[in-house]
Amino acid sequence: MDISGFMVRFASEEACEDHLIKLRWKEGFRCPKCDSDQFTLVRANHFKKCSISSSTFSM
Repeated sequence: MDISGFMVRFASEEACEDHLIKLRWKEGFRCPKCDSDQFTLVRANHFKKCSISSSTFSM
């Protein structure tokens, strides 16, 4: 991918974060503490917070 393709694909910080989330949790997010798939994405701090255990996970 050249720089112009990169700029189109990752035009915003949100697009970059979404890509990193998909790379880290290929099968979808699962909390390693409680195995829940429910979470809140806290974009301001760049992490996910499990809705059940309240554990946090960075990207």
